[in-house]
Amino acid sequence: MPLQNIKIPKWVNEHLPPDLANSKAFKFTITLSNSQKIEIDLFHDIDVDYDMLEHQMERTPAQLVYWGAILSEVKCQVAMFDRRADSRKGFLVDSIQQIAKKDNLKMTDKQMVLLIEKDEDLIRLEEAVVKLEAQERKLYYMVEAVKMKADMLRSLAGFKRQEREQTS
Repeated sequence: MPLQNIKIPKWVNEHLPPDLANSKAFKFTITLSNSQKIEIDLFHDIDVDYDMLEHQMERTPAQLVYWGAILSEVKCQVAMFDRRADSRKGFLVDSIQQIAKKDNLKMTDKQMVLLIEKDEDLIRLEEAVVKLEAQERKLYYMVEAVKMKADMLRSLAGFKRQEREQTS
C-alpha cells in the first residue's frame, strides 16, 4: 500500500500535531542489507475498522510477519555496525600503540581514549548504531502494536458475532 494512502488512526489526528505525526519520529526510510530502501510509516497497519474486522483479522498474520522481518533486518544492521565500531576501536588502539612504541612514548589510558574518541570514522559508525537502535525500538513497538491489534480484533469479532446472533 503506498504510504500516501495510509489511513491515519483517529487517536493520532486528535492528539498529535500534524508536523509531529508526519515527522521522522513516525516516518523514516530503512536500507536493507541488500541495499533496498523501504519507507516505514509507523501508523500503517494499526488502525481497527469495526466494519472490516474479518478482513483485518485475515491480514494481521501477514502484517506481523512483515513488521517482524523488518525488525530483524534492523537488529542485524545494529549488530553489524556495532561490530564495525568495535573493529575500528581495535584498529585505532593498535595503530596508536605502534606509533607510541616507535616514538618511545608512554600513553595513559585517558590519552588513548581521547585519541580514539576523536576518530571521524568511529564517530560515524557509532552515530549509525544510535540511529539504527532508535529505529529498532520503534519497530519493536510496531510489532507489539500489531500483536495488540490481533487480540483486539479477536475480541471485537466475538462481540460482532454476538450482535449478529442477537439481531437474527
